[in-house]
Amino acid sequence: MGSKNVGENRTLNGWNRRTANFEEDTAIGEGQDEYHESFEQGGKAELSERAHTSDDALDRFDDITLALTVRCGSLRITLAELRSLAPGVVLDVEGPAPGLASLYYDDRVVADGELVDIKGRLGLQITRMDVKR
Repeated sequence: MGSKNVGENRTLNGWNRRTANFEEDTAIGEGQDEYHESFEQGGKAELSERAHTSDDALDRFDDITLALTVRCGSLRITLAELRSLAPGVVLDVEGPAPGLASLYYDDRVVADGELVDIKGRLGLQITRMDVKR
C-alpha cells in the first residue's frame, strides 16, 4: 500500500476542489470493508446532506432565464439545393422518428420528448431527462 500526500488544487468537472491527504490502496479490494462500513454508518446521511446543501446553494440562481432550443432533426444540402427550395419541396431530415425532438441548451442535450399540440401551439412533452448533476 503506497501513501500519497496531496495538497494542491485540482479541477474536477469544472469545479475547483482542494484535495486532501489520503492513502492509496494498490491491492484490489484492500480497505474496501472499512470504507463500506464507514459509509453505512454515516456516509449516506453525509451524501444526502451535501446534495441538499448543494441544491440550497443553487436556489439563488433560480430566476436566471436560459435560452433553450427544440430540435427535431438536421440535414445537409448544397447551396444550389437551398436556392432551389420552393413550396411543396419535401426534405429528407435526419433525426428521431417523426414527432420526436430534443431540448438543447447550447449544444448540450437536456431532454428528449414528443412534439405535442397545446391549444394550437407547439409543445414538447418530456419523455427522458439527460441532465447530469
